[in-house]
Amino acid sequence: KCDWVLILHADSRLSQGWAELIPTAPDSERAYYFQLQFDAVGIAAWWVAKWANLRSKIFALPYGDQGILIHKSLLISVGGYPTAPLMEDVILARTLGRRLTALPITITTSAEKYIAQGWLRRGFLNVALLLQFLLGKTPEALYKKYYS
Repeated sequence: KCDWVLILHADSRLSQGWAELIPTAPDSERAYYFQLQFDAVGIAAWWVAKWANLRSKIFALPYGDQGILIHKSLLISVGGYPTAPLMEDVILARTLGRRLTALPITITTSAEKYIAQGWLRRGFLNVALLLQFLLGKTPEALYKKYYS
């Protein structure tokens, strides 16, 4: 029986041996996220990943592609995993706030959307959607923009 929940996007993979790198007694009152990298090479992939990791550290705002490891009692106490069609990861991160802690473990996420849409365009869209959400736009309205 496991008391921890690992939340991962389908296109994200943790580094081999990641479980052995978790502290032997992680704090059940904290949630953890991983260090993002993309399955692409180049300055754009490096830059976007570094920005995501910095955003997560400074603002306690990791996205779902960075994964979240959370004790089930903490997840229950914050109302469970949000059912929003988009921004569910942001909702959870904002609810957890400073209870989020970075782990020194790499998670590799697909760069397919960035490559298809362009790194700058995709990055701008993500920031624009986040700002709109923080200013009150609903996840349902943003979903349409994200997938258009």
